Amino acid sequence: MYRWMIWTACVASGILISWPLSAQELNDIPGIELVDVSAGTFVMGAREDGDDALYLGKGYGDPSELPRHEVALSAYRIGKYDVTNTRYAAVLNWAMQNERLLDSTGNLWAGAGNLYAGGPPTQVILTITDAYCNIAYSDGVFGAKTRTGLPETTNYAMDAHPVVSVSWYGCVAFCNWLSEMEGPTQCYDLETWTLVLPPPFPGGYRLPTEAEWERAAAWDGSKHWIYGYTSDAMAEKDRWNTRYVFSQPNEINPLFLINPLGLTGFPDVSYTTPVGWFNGINISPNGDIPTVDSVSPAGCYDMSGNVWQWVHDWYGAYTADPAINPTGPADGVTHAIRGGGWRTNRMCCRTARRISYTPDDTWHDIGFRVARSKSNASGEGEGEGEGEGEGEGEGEGEGEGEPTGCAGGMLTIPRNGNPLGPVAGDTIVVFACAVLLLATRPTIRGRQTPM
Repeated sequence: MYRWMIWTACVASGILISWPLSAQELNDIPGIELVDVSAGTFVMGAREDGDDALYLGKGYGDPSELPRHEVALSAYRIGKYDVTNTRYAAVLNWAMQNERLLDSTGNLWAGAGNLYAGGPPTQVILTITDAYCNIAYSDGVFGAKTRTGLPETTNYAMDAHPVVSVSWYGCVAFCNWLSEMEGPTQCYDLETWTLVLPPPFPGGYRLPTEAEWERAAAWDGSKHWIYGYTSDAMAEKDRWNTRYVFSQPNEINPLFLINPLGLTGFPDVSYTTPVGWFNGINISPNGDIPTVDSVSPAGCYDMSGNVWQWVHDWYGAYTADPAINPTGPADGVTHAIRGGGWRTNRMCCRTARRISYTPDDTWHDIGFRVARSKSNASGEGEGEGEGEGEGEGEGEGEGEGEPTGCAGGMLTIPRNGNPLGPVAGDTIVVFACAVLLLATRPTIRGRQTPM
């Protein structure tokens, strides 16, 4: 509460401030609730019946979905939801504060142009200049944009929508930075962009492997479901966000899309929904369509549709050989993506469907979710702060940008209001002579999900 009042007062007064987020405030940001997936063996790959067989036969699948093969996985945790714009923006604010954001030449990012990290050489992580991107940088802070939709001209905050225009490198950087923020060991080396803590070794956040993603999307312990909402039947408009009317891949007519919120601005707007929109509670305003609760067997939302999801693996052919905790080929040209997106033909949202892009590609219908390995001894990943993502939260990343261009004294204010001293590691640095406190917290964002 204090931060909201201080931040708002300072912005209104032209004062720039910066502070780190506490672990609890990080957990209050929606987007990183993890579900447990038990150890076990499942059958990976397209089925020989139903829509898998039908669409493979018609050329709307790929031979790389076969052969079916057994995969044994250790216990792990995977994101219940795709990573949201708000969560990604909060991590970007931390990264900027800690001088991790770079430009294409390897210099510190100066506030304009696309975002890079790692290396050398640096790699693009987010094409923030893309009109489709739902994250913007303004007044020294990254935050979610707003879009217009139904009914009439409703303004929707994109905070709870999945991040798009993010590269594979951007997913990996996010995982490492979030791990560093919360404490557990980072899983990647950002100089070489390699996974140094592969499953089953416990550590921080990482991308799910292709096998972990498919296990969470499709497998209920005995059956491989064809669609990621625990069904073999192609849904209507009440269970997913995808392309409802079949058309050729490059023939994108907005009238062909489900577009549950009735967002406008095509072709410069990503027609995503908030993560977990199809929960049996929400009613899609584009057609007043009640949603059906549409979780995968593991309890994940949006495993078919909304956005494609980057996974860890380099893209490569399956073999019929059994595998244990596979992480894909040792190297390659493209990384796999899974799940289908808001502009994808429905048959491409099958849980076995797999395509790929180069790791520096950033598309308006590709996002990601995170995973963590679990310790064999304790059943939990290393460190704390997995985050339940259920609260509204007061630590959404506002004011976290590096303070520049201000002169004046430094005032340290304890987060809990205790006049006896600051809370360690959680002080507010104010480059000003005074701070104005407001009496009420402003409403600056909207919510479209019950999270």
